[in-house]
Amino acid sequence: MFECKELSAKFENKQDLLKSLVENKDLVISKKKSEIVTHKFCNFSFVSKNESEESKSASSKSIEIGDTIWATVNTTGILDSHGDLHLPGIWSKTAKEQNNKVYYIINHDLDIGKVIAYPKDVNIHIFNKTWRELGYDADGTTEALTFEVKLTEFANRDFLGALKAGANLQNSVRMRYINLELCISDPQYESEYLMWKKYISEVVNRKEAEELGYFWAVKEAQLVHESSAVLFGSNSVTPINTEKEKNIEPAGTTQSTNSSNNE
Repeated sequence: MFECKELSAKFENKQDLLKSLVENKDLVISKKKSEIVTHKFCNFSFVSKNESEESKSASSKSIEIGDTIWATVNTTGILDSHGDLHLPGIWSKTAKEQNNKVYYIINHDLDIGKVIAYPKDVNIHIFNKTWRELGYDADGTTEALTFEVKLTEFANRDFLGALKAGANLQNSVRMRYINLELCISDPQYESEYLMWKKYISEVVNRKEAEELGYFWAVKEAQLVHESSAVLFGSNSVTPINTEKEKNIEPAGTTQSTNSSNNE
């Protein structure tokens, strides 16, 4: 059996799944755009057991109130467990619009006691990073949507305890889809196959995309209210770094820096 999360249905074979997905594409896209989603781990059967085990927290020093941490809340170019491929530029508009307007919390729980940092202490950056800088064993680079977070006395104590203990925490965004394309590996679906050929080379974990047979290329998304520290994100290459980022502009700005400048 082949399960399609988007259609909430199971199919006897992959061909029937893809056929139904194409037939209902407009409806699925409309539904996706209408919803606010959190990108915590979603159990797609294609996910490799060894995927991104190298992704880890870079925390090794003692963390204190007043320190700054760097939370990579999303990376482009990797197929996540929701079947999404986030493309370069996906966060450019929303990062500028939402800077100092979103929370950094735990587990997407919008509750006072779950806040790690309030918006005034969250600056949004987009960094060009190599995969290996982020702990993922692959060549190439990614756009890392990064929260510069100042830890204050109001920071959630469970999070601080986990960070001090060296837990390999990940991150997850709360988002709304703005612009996306369905990509399918079967040539009989002309427009969807054209999108597949256009974007498949950008998938760093290409094997998983080929096994699934389709994915969603997300060109633009919008941050909504918060992003969170979680135990498992749908994109596991989302670590927390306690070391100061180098060669960045003053806090409160959004910019892109080449990974070579962060060495």
